[in-house]
Amino acid sequence: MDYKEEYIKKNPTLHIEDAPIKFNEIKYELVRLNKVKSILDVGCGAGVLTKMITDFLNPEQMLGVDISEKMIATANKLNVDKKIKYQSGDIYKFNTQTKYDLVTCADIIEHVDDDVEFLQILSKFGNRIVIRVPMEDCIFNYLFKKIGISDELKKTEEQYGHIHHYSTESFFNLINNAGLKVESYTLFRINKPRTWWVNEIVRKISNIVCLLSINLGVKLGGGFLVVTIKSN
Repeated sequence: MDYKEEYIKKNPTLHIEDAPIKFNEIKYELVRLNKVKSILDVGCGAGVLTKMITDFLNPEQMLGVDISEKMIATANKLNVDKKIKYQSGDIYKFNTQTKYDLVTCADIIEHVDDDVEFLQILSKFGNRIVIRVPMEDCIFNYLFKKIGISDELKKTEEQYGHIHHYSTESFFNLINNAGLKVESYTLFRINKPRTWWVNEIVRKISNIVCLLSINLGVKLGGGFLVVTIKSN
């Protein structure tokens, strides 16, 4: 998917409305950190989540990077107090001498071709990575495809450009394959109502299971993983 044009056309709200949900989940890992003086936010989009993280941690330096110039233009318009510096560019070509205290990355890695390389690149930029990832490899999605009801994973690829679909286990294996280490993590149920009524029923069933076991609920109907990764 072309994230400079096609993605914005398919997702014209730029997921600004999702920023509070993302932040409330990421915050569970951020509170574990000691004083953070510098942050690099990779795939910052319109910058709403970037600002929430900045307001919460109050770093001396915050840089948001996104491949889309249109996203960065929106982020700069919203950057009223100018606490954050934004830069448009490809993270694979990003060049900096700064080793940030923290790299944040929300809902990005599922879009990239080589996810192992992507994690390794992030680890070069910071001492720690806090990353949020959708857990789409779940039992209901598998069953829907198996019995011919719907291919939900294909839908996320067409609408959002998701080319990787993780479970908790597969993402932890990915971190290990990248030569990195999980420091802590938190699992979350799907808090946003689903548009298709069948998915909404699944969400409600899974959320009930999550009250008993968050691991089982996410494995059943999906959710989100926020994990703190220690760089080498």
